[in-house]
Amino acid sequence: MGFPYRAVLFDFDGVLANTEPLHLKAYREALAIRGLTISDEEFYGRYVHYDDAGFFRAIFAERGAPLSDAGLGHMVRRKSEAFRRNLERADMLFPGARETVETLYAQAVLGIVSMAARVEIEAILAAHGLRSLFSVIVAAEDVERKKPDPEPYLAGIELMNRERPSRNRIPADQCVAVEDSAGGVRSAVAAGIYTVGITNTISAKELLAAGASRVISDLRELLDPIL
Repeated sequence: MGFPYRAVLFDFDGVLANTEPLHLKAYREALAIRGLTISDEEFYGRYVHYDDAGFFRAIFAERGAPLSDAGLGHMVRRKSEAFRRNLERADMLFPGARETVETLYAQAVLGIVSMAARVEIEAILAAHGLRSLFSVIVAAEDVERKKPDPEPYLAGIELMNRERPSRNRIPADQCVAVEDSAGGVRSAVAAGIYTVGITNTISAKELLAAGASRVISDLRELLDPIL
C-alpha cells in the first residue's frame, strides 16, 4: 500500500530539525540585553510557533515594555546572530527525519512551511544534503500573516501548484501537514489539510486539542500504511 497523500508539508523547527532549544537560547541572549527572561514553559507553551519579529512583539507586549520599530529590528538582528553562533553542531536532524524524508520523496511532493527564516532553513537542509528533496519552502518572510493563520499553508499549496496544469493540481485534502506546536496545527487545519502532530515540543493532548487528526512520537510513523 503506497503513501495515501500526494504531498507532505513539514514544519521545520521541532519537526525535522531539533533547533527549538537553539532558538530559545538565542532569544534568551537577546532578551538579556533588556533585562528580560523567558522560561522553558513559556516558550514551548505560548511562543514556539512565532517568527522572530512576532516573538519579540508578543513578549515585550506581555511584559509591558515599550519596543520601537528600531528596537524590534535590533532585537531580531541580535537573536539571528546568536542563533547562527549556536548552529555549529554536527547533526541537527531528529532521529528518523532523514529516513522519512528520503522514503517519502519517492512517493509524494515534499515541502516546508515554517516560521523560521529562510536562510536558517536552507543552511540546515544543505548541510545535511536534503535541500533538493523539497520542491517548496515557505519561510517567515514569505507571508504577512503567520501561524496560526492559515496563510502559510495556503501559500505552500499555491506555490506547489504554480507550475502544474489545472488537471494535476494538488488540493489541500490531498496533503498532509506535520506540526509540533498548537499554533502550527491550527494553521494547517484552517487551511483544510489533514494534520499530524508530533510530540517533540508539546504533549499529545495539546496537539489533539489544537485539532491534530493524529499524533505520533517519531517521524518514521508517517510511513505506517494506516496513516
